[in-house]
Amino acid sequence: MFICAALAQPASADPRLRWDEQAPAFLSAVGKLTVPGIRIESGYSRHVREDCSGTLLASRDNRPPRHVLTAWHCIEHYKDLSKNIIFTLPDGRQRKARPVEDGGGMRADWALLTLDSPLPLSWAADVHSRGGVSRQSELPQWRLTMAGFSGDAGLGADGEALTYHSHCGVIEVTDDHVNTNCLAYKGASGGAVFSVDEAGEATLRGVISAGDGQAMSAYMPLSRIRGRLRSLMSF
Repeated sequence: MFICAALAQPASADPRLRWDEQAPAFLSAVGKLTVPGIRIESGYSRHVREDCSGTLLASRDNRPPRHVLTAWHCIEHYKDLSKNIIFTLPDGRQRKARPVEDGGGMRADWALLTLDSPLPLSWAADVHSRGGVSRQSELPQWRLTMAGFSGDAGLGADGEALTYHSHCGVIEVTDDHVNTNCLAYKGASGGAVFSVDEAGEATLRGVISAGDGQAMSAYMPLSRIRGRLRSLMSF
């Protein structure tokens, strides 16, 4: 079941935290995406709004960042280019966004957006360093943090608050995704999965893609698309 679909209600013992100014600095790069869409149902067009998440990416040459990584299924129904995708950081700053390229399906559930103007930020996710990993090394060692704008009525405040689950981990690697025991809900799709070392340094590892809202959330590993992102962001 995709995180963008209806999910079970949160359990009483919620392992997540809500973002505030004392949260780790790397979480400030995770924003909310509001995507206007058009779906065809029974032969008729219906306007919809997709609430998702995305991560601000650092530029290669230290310029203020203006690219956002999200999930393909978040922009799948974005058809009307006269309508704006809106990216909002946890501190409330907003930019308009437009798609650059995407993976085209759930097996490559990623999309790169560009903002209408840069968003200066003290921390943005680096996709330019060599952080690719093999299937074997991706499994048990990482201490993960999964972050997004989950739409649950509890900590997520119906998608208005950034929430994150720290100290969760990988449980299985498949051909397309990495399955974790991190908790996320509808609205977190497109959000970030970081590995965090003992010194608190974070590395972006993937894009939140799917989950059951209870015991499993899956992400598409960044290692699969790192080279493509570097190429797209060089222009």
